[in-house]
Amino acid sequence: MLMVKKLIAETVGYCVGLSLAILFWTLDKLGLLKVTGWERLPKELKKIIIVSNHPSLWEPLALSYLFCRQYVFDFKRAPYNLPDANNYYRQWFSFLWWPIRTRFIPVERNVYSVANFMTVYRTILKVLDAGGNLIIFPEGGRTSSVVISGALQTSSKGKKLRYFSDGAAAVALSAKAIIVPVWLDGFEKVLPRGSWLPRIWRRCSIKIGEPINAGTIQLSKNSLNRLLEKTVLALADE
Repeated sequence: MLMVKKLIAETVGYCVGLSLAILFWTLDKLGLLKVTGWERLPKELKKIIIVSNHPSLWEPLALSYLFCRQYVFDFKRAPYNLPDANNYYRQWFSFLWWPIRTRFIPVERNVYSVANFMTVYRTILKVLDAGGNLIIFPEGGRTSSVVISGALQTSSKGKKLRYFSDGAAAVALSAKAIIVPVWLDGFEKVLPRGSWLPRIWRRCSIKIGEPINAGTIQLSKNSLNRLLEKTVLALADE
């Protein structure tokens, strides 16, 4: 039974990787998607944590594009996402995410319990310890969902970013992972709040930053978290 499930997962993964490659390559060639900093992405995508801003619900799919080769040729390295269970499982349009749902570790964002936190935390560490990869959005929700005054940081060019929760920094330090900061621009126009139909004709971009080795950096959890905020926000203005 386990072998059958593994075969199904790998078959789906192959199809997903190939489909993502074709879709986003086409968008790239049409000038609708611009990816910069490919050379900064580690050649060996192993024990990587992508840390990004979160302008829309489209990002888990879009960022999986960076791992198309892993989906097709090395499925165990295809990245896991930590989506909000409510947005990605309980909405009527949740079917949109089925292609990558096998790589979801759902988080109950509004359920604050030690047991829930530890379950997710142990699962994440298990993935990284096995050489797997993660995509994490430390803002804890979409940037536009902030309603509290002073909860946003602003870059010199006016880009907005919520203050990060320190979970990504804590996990990276514990697992001695490689953090790759990413800035996403324009995705809030691809899948605006309240919409379920991706507007893939809208222009957007993915900016990849310089990797940060959490295994060698001499920083506390809080200091690393502040560094990640600063680094991601700086990417916005590149």
